[in-house]
This record gives sequence, C-alpha cells and structure tokens, in this order.
Amino acid sequence: MTTGVGSTTITALSQFILDRYKTWKANREQLIEPKWQANLNSMRRVDDVRKKQFKSGEGTDWRSDTFLAIGKTKVFGAFAMLSEILQETPFILKPSPYEDELIENDPEAIKERDNNMELMEEKIREQLIDRNSPIETMKKLLSLATYGLCFSVYDVDKVERKYYRTVNYASDLEEIPGEYTEGLSGFELAKTSVMVPGHPYVSVWSMYWDMEEDNLQKGAGYLHREMNSPYDLKQFKGKAFYIDDAIDRAIAQCAGDQNPEDADKLPPGQRQIKDRIKNIVVKRFFGRVPRVHAEEFERDLMEARGSSYPWSINYASWEDAGLLPEESGDDIEVVAVMAGDEVIRYARNKSGFRPHKKCPWEIVLDETIGEGPLDNVSEVEYTLNGMTRAFLDNKKLTGNMISFVKKRFFANQAQLTEGIKPGMQYDVANECDDARKAAFFPTIPDVGETLMNGISFFWQLKDTMTMLPEILQGTTLPKSKPDTAYEIAKLGENAAKYFGMALYCYDEYIIKPETTDIYHYNMNDPGIKRGKGNYICYAMGYKSFQDRITKINKLLQLMALVLSTPSTQNILKLRRHIEEIYKANGFDPDEFLKSEEEMAEDERKRQEMVAQEEAKARQLMQEQTDQKKQLEATKAEGKDKVNEGEFQRRIIEKAIDIQNEPKKEANEPKKSVSKRK
Repeated sequence: MTTGVGSTTITALSQFILDRYKTWKANREQLIEPKWQANLNSMRRVDDVRKKQFKSGEGTDWRSDTFLAIGKTKVFGAFAMLSEILQETPFILKPSPYEDELIENDPEAIKERDNNMELMEEKIREQLIDRNSPIETMKKLLSLATYGLCFSVYDVDKVERKYYRTVNYASDLEEIPGEYTEGLSGFELAKTSVMVPGHPYVSVWSMYWDMEEDNLQKGAGYLHREMNSPYDLKQFKGKAFYIDDAIDRAIAQCAGDQNPEDADKLPPGQRQIKDRIKNIVVKRFFGRVPRVHAEEFERDLMEARGSSYPWSINYASWEDAGLLPEESGDDIEVVAVMAGDEVIRYARNKSGFRPHKKCPWEIVLDETIGEGPLDNVSEVEYTLNGMTRAFLDNKKLTGNMISFVKKRFFANQAQLTEGIKPGMQYDVANECDDARKAAFFPTIPDVGETLMNGISFFWQLKDTMTMLPEILQGTTLPKSKPDTAYEIAKLGENAAKYFGMALYCYDEYIIKPETTDIYHYNMNDPGIKRGKGNYICYAMGYKSFQDRITKINKLLQLMALVLSTPSTQNILKLRRHIEEIYKANGFDPDEFLKSEEEMAEDERKRQEMVAQEEAKARQLMQEQTDQKKQLEATKAEGKDKVNEGEFQRRIIEKAIDIQNEPKKEANEPKKSVSKRK
C-alpha cells in the first residue's frame, strides 16, 4: 500500500488523523461550541444568539440595547477569589508510605529524607516561577470561570536566567603596582540557559477530543490545533522525531494561503486577523491509531531514508475478517504532528503518557463538558436584560410627548416640524372650530412599576442561581438594617462550599498532576543531584481556601472560648492554635512566633532579671535592717546618755539639798517665833 511519505500525497496515517479531527470537530460544534460562544458573547456584552428576543424589535432603532454584564461580574468575582489562593500553585510533598516503612526507626535517615524533600519542594517552586506559573494559572482560572473548562499542556522549554557575578578588573592592569589596583572589582550581568518543565495554558478553542470519555488519558485521543508561521516550522528541523523533508513540503504546500479554513474556530483574538503570518495549521495528535497505518508509515519513512523495515506487516488480522483497519481493534499509541496534510513528527508513545490536562469548574454528572458561573447565570442575565430594556423603552414612550395632528387645521404647518416648545403659539386655521380637533395627545400606560418588581425578583435570583453572593464582591443589597457579623460569616462560609467544589477539581485535575510531572522530570534529570527521593505530591488549593474561610472562623471561636475559660488553658496547646490562625491567614508562623530557642533565651533573661531584682530587694532589705539596727542602737545610746544625765542631775540636786538642809533647820525656829509673836 502506497502511503506517500516521500510526496505530498496524503498517507493512510494522516488521513486517519484528519478523519478523527473531522469527527471530533463535528461533535464539538454540536455539543459545546454554542455554549462557549454564548459565554464569550456575555463577556463581550453581546446577546446570546441561541435565545429569542425578549420582545419584538428589541434593541433596534430607538429601542434600548442596554446590556447588564451580570455574568461578567460573577466571573471576575470568582476569578479574583480563586486567583488569590491558587496563583502560587499551593502544593506540598510528603514521603511515600513505602519509604516511611523502610526508615521509620532511623532518626538520621528521616532527617536526611526531610531535608531532601524540602530541597525538592524548593526546586519545583523555582521551576514554577521560571515558567511564569502565576500568569498561566490566572489564564486557566479565567478560562474555568468563563467556559467552565480549562486546558494545559506539559512541555520542557529553554529558560534564560540572569544573574550578577563578581569580576576582578585588576587582572587586566598588570603594569600598575598592586597598591593602586585594590578595590578594582565589580559585578557584571551574566546569562545561562536551562531546560525547565512547565504547563502553559491552552485555549479551549484549540482543543478537540474524544467526548465519549471524560479522561483525556483514557479516550481514543485528542488533538491540539495551533497556528504556526514558516519560521516556526523551520525551528523544528533537526529536533527529535521531526521529519525535515515533510516540514519543507508543508511550508511549500501552505505558501500564499494567508487565510486558512476554520479561522472562525480559532481563539477569539485570532479570528478577525487578515493576511496572517502564522498561516499554517498545525495539529498535534495524541492517541491511538491502527497498527497497520503506523507500521506502513514507519516502513515508508525508513525506506525513504535508505533503510529497510525490520518487521513484517500483518494484514491478516483484519483483512480475513472483512474489517477496516480502524475496526480491527489492533491499535497502538502514537504522537503525531501534522502541518497541513503532512505528518512532520511521528513517534510511538510507549509510555502512554499524554501531556495535556483538562479541568472542569463543576463536575456535570454523565457529561464530558464542564459548566461554570456564566452557564448558571445565563437565564437570569437574559431575563434581566430583557426587562431592563422594556423598562427603558416604556420610559422613553411615557417621557416623550406623542401627538396626532391634522395638518390642514394649522395655518402655519411649518411650525409642526419645530416641535413643541414652552410658550410657543400655534395658529389654527379658521375652518377648525375646535383646537382639540387639530391635535390629540394619547396617554401611554406607564408599566415601569410592574417591570421593576420583576427586575427586583430576578436581581435576587442571580445570587441564588450562581451560588456566588454579592457579599463576595464587596457589595450588599439595600436593606432596612445592616447584616450582622454572623450573617456575613455564614454567607462567606456557604459560598465557600460552592467554591470548594471548583477548588477541589482544580487540585485534582491541574495542581496535582502538574506538580507530579515536574517531580518526575526532576527525578529523571541527571543534572539535579540534590533533593531526590520517593515523594507524593499533594495539592493544597482546597485546604488553603478552607483554612481562610471556614477554619479560621472556627479557630477564632475556639480561641475566644479558651481565653474566656482559664481552667481550660492548662490542658490545651495555645501555641498550636495561634500557628493555625497564622497559617489560615496566609502567613508563616515562624516569621511571627518565637522559636523554642528564642523562648528559652527570653526565659533565661527573664529569670536573670528576676534574680537581679530579688538580689536588689534582698540588698535593700538588708540595708533597711542595718539602718534600723543602727537607729535602734543610736536611740539606745541616746537613752543611756539621757538616763546618765538625769542621774547626775539628781545627784547634784541631792547634794544641793543636803547642803541646804542645815540652813533650813536654823531658820525654821525663828520663823515659828516670829509667827507666834
């Protein structure tokens, strides 16, 4: 069978891939593209073409075409919350259970394993930054919130790293004495290139897949379509598994074709471009193909290169049964890249690994397509826009005077073209006996109140249908009394349950497999010497969100209970509570809480200060005691001196009394005689 590897004839392999593409494209156009286009229109403030007009003539001529972008506000509200948590790709590595069993009784081995695991985590985070993971994550999340679905692809790309290195300029100045060259050093910018794994965002409009299977790894396959320029294709020449001759033929085949077919199926920003530079449609196929097609392609490819095919092709397995190759069930996994009708890259995929990842916003039971906030709010947005336009149209009719006139009853008919103005006079013809016959002003019913009731009703439904309350966007509905802190907390907690589903999907479909891919790459990279070991990657997006919204509130409530009940503080680990609160708020507890060594040092200093204070107190007490004793001794000594002086005074007084005693006795009789006289 001729396969045309050496010419522009379509091979059996390329025809099979083109047929797969045609089938998957037809399924996508029927099942999912109308929804995607409606969601895209909503983001662009364009009506959903799938729905009939809310009322006849809506949005035409004088009628209002106002568009309330309710879906867009919900999308960016959800996107803002998720990107805050997932932008840095939260994940952790944990030891393999098998590894734990081997070293569970060896503390040194456990310590070494933990150090290696930390090094591997740091390496993966460095690689995520090198490949602009935060920006790619934002694109994936916005795709999730808009289309209800997002894709990424695993690849390894060259990354240029820049750094400054020290340079000694003195080596170029040998003739100058050494004392004059001191300090002649500086820094210069250096560059190095490294191969880094990553997972860039892929637009949903670029993907075609087997919709009979939800898992990309298990279905018949999928196809990633993109636009390349001739220059882009030239860069593939010489790389592994690329066919240089086929690349040249593909470039020649597409020369001059600047507007390829299916341009309306490209990502939105590329659809209206004219005179394209990237004019070659490249289809990257990952999936199963009939073995006979693969072997025939391999045989003809080797013969075109001057080699012989070492195996014989078995046609009997399906020809004898009267089956087509694709009906035989004898398939093999391959990777094939087509440019135009040419297969420019081919390889058997023995591992079965397919590099693309697919993630839904919501898991829709028994469906292979995802739904998101825009799908949930589409009916409410349609009704609100229709009612709002009807309300504005009614106000235009009731707010502008409408008149029916008979021109023949006006003497100056030119006045009718000037419109009605305040204070203006109109000349009525003489044959008109009653001015009311010349003009009639009908009354248009004002149905604004009825429409406002409907608008208010559906305005509240938009939160119910999307499960994204306005409180998450920083606004609330008008009310007679403000929300309590408890009500706001419950709103956030309930919304978190819905967000939790989207986060859990992103964890399982994106973060976990992507970080696992990078971990496997590092383990197989001989240039990486440190950090290797048996680890398991765990995504932490859902847990991080749960910590921020629900866990932190519960922890704060428990802390309030503990602090208000002193008797419980002796049986609880308060530090652990505080650490979890810091983690839930996105802070590293080690940066804010003191370590055990710091606490021990503080305790030692505190004890030293207490000891110093106690020594000072003892010294002061001793000084006070000594002063008291000295005072008492002084008092005692003074008292003794007082007593001695008193004793001497009494002796002197006694001596004086003794000396005066004879005189008293001599004078006393005379006093008695004189008295008697």
